[in-house]
Amino acid sequence: SNTRLQSSMTTNAHPNLGSSSNYISRYWTVEPLNLTGIPSYGVEYIYKDADVTGVEAQLKPYKYGTNSGWIAAIGSGASYEQGTGVVNPGTNTITWTGLSSFSDFTGNGNGTPLPISLLEFNAVPLVEAVELTWVTATETNNDYFTLERAKDGINFEVIHIEDGAGNSNQILNYSWVDNNPFDGYNYYRLKQTDFDGNFTYSIVRVVNFSKPVSTNSNWVNVYPNPITNGLVFLNFGEINSDEVNVLLYNSTGQIVWESKVSAESNKTSELKIYGLSNGLYYLQIQNENLIEKMKILIK
Repeated sequence: SNTRLQSSMTTNAHPNLGSSSNYISRYWTVEPLNLTGIPSYGVEYIYKDADVTGVEAQLKPYKYGTNSGWIAAIGSGASYEQGTGVVNPGTNTITWTGLSSFSDFTGNGNGTPLPISLLEFNAVPLVEAVELTWVTATETNNDYFTLERAKDGINFEVIHIEDGAGNSNQILNYSWVDNNPFDGYNYYRLKQTDFDGNFTYSIVRVVNFSKPVSTNSNWVNVYPNPITNGLVFLNFGEINSDEVNVLLYNSTGQIVWESKVSAESNKTSELKIYGLSNGLYYLQIQNENLIEKMKILIK
């Protein structure tokens, strides 16, 4: 299957350590290529004395995954545990077996609890906005979340603040809709701040967003709206080619119907849209560089 691993080492503290006071300033990123199935494996990694912050004897094997958050070896006292691992301060070696997922490996301690275990942070483009969602498995002294956005991936600005749960041991879902995204690339990140003022950042999510275009050229008219019997007619003015792409999105931005339609200037084409639930949808019609987007109701 040509399965292999690629790895890299970063000589800094992991950016998602949170307010932990015992850790090593080094982590190893291991990613599989062409992996099929669920693996079972072990790792061994070596740190330097100069990497240690806090009490070395309190270090435990920890790993961080984008989707899984922090996972520690069994017996470490973490919210999520996997496999058997040990830190040997004499040889500066961390060994860990019984693993089944790849991520960033490091050493961490329980001197101060991690503020949250972030299971996921996602940004999904809708037709006229971008929906931001995140899920926490646990929260400890979590004051609030801050959503930040940048056009260049560097200069982030605050776009929303959401209260945290304080302390929680259950899965919590959060969401917020950015109704004013930039036209083009949008870089989003989630900042978590605890009651002590310490904070951590999520990974950055990137969305290439295209705002609805108002053509004002009347190159296509759509009727009827609402759709009552599944039939939709596209009446064209002057168009550039004899083929039109039609996409229908639901309210969460998922494509639920698509078709390529033969078209002629100053002619009418018929669409047959069946099998969809009643409700509001977004219709996108494209003829080369001509784009029309509109809300359409199915009854």
